[in-house]
Amino acid sequence: MIETPVQLLRTMPTPAFLKLLGFTSTGLSQRTYNKEVSFAFGGQINAIKGEYLELDALAALLTSLVGHRAKSLKDAAAAVRMYWREWLALVQECERDPRYTKEIVPGPEQHFFAVGVVIDSKGRTIVCGTGSMSGCLTNLYENYRKVRPDGGLAPSIFPVSMEAVLHQLRTNSRENKVPLRLPLTMQPDDPKYPQWLDEIEAHRQIASARIKTTAAKIKRQRAMV
Repeated sequence: MIETPVQLLRTMPTPAFLKLLGFTSTGLSQRTYNKEVSFAFGGQINAIKGEYLELDALAALLTSLVGHRAKSLKDAAAAVRMYWREWLALVQECERDPRYTKEIVPGPEQHFFAVGVVIDSKGRTIVCGTGSMSGCLTNLYENYRKVRPDGGLAPSIFPVSMEAVLHQLRTNSRENKVPLRLPLTMQPDDPKYPQWLDEIEAHRQIASARIKTTAAKIKRQRAMV
């Protein structure tokens, strides 16, 4: 008998997602419309109507915390979407540490997701860096030089500790009685890791298709006005 693989990307219904993050349905819809929220794996919207991944909650919370520092949810959401592979790898690193569910590790050992923003005559440039506090700044400037080899203004930088993001998500889960199954990610040495990667790619394709369908629907509605 062939055993059906259990889905590794865990989901929750919309009410649980809203409760976990303290969002209202109207507020989330407005943020999504204004591109002021990001979902897992670079998503602009949730892939399946009526449900969200646990990692969608993490991406949305990361967007909110970066946006609070940067004073711009739109910049934060763009950064979380563009650099989703980097922050996901950062979460994997955090979850490899057995202390991560019990305490926030000391500052020098924390992992940071730093967003850099430059607004000048060439427009708006958004870059990110990851690593330790010093490492993420070095990484950010390396990425900045790739997209702006001509130099330019120094970016305004807004670092956020991924340990702090995970701690806040667990706190929200406990206080709002919305259970999360930890860890949120899988490690490369897990036999099911290839399946996890396949599910991520499939999820991205579903989300992309939904965006195209939604955009086409909006275009038809506007044409009828």
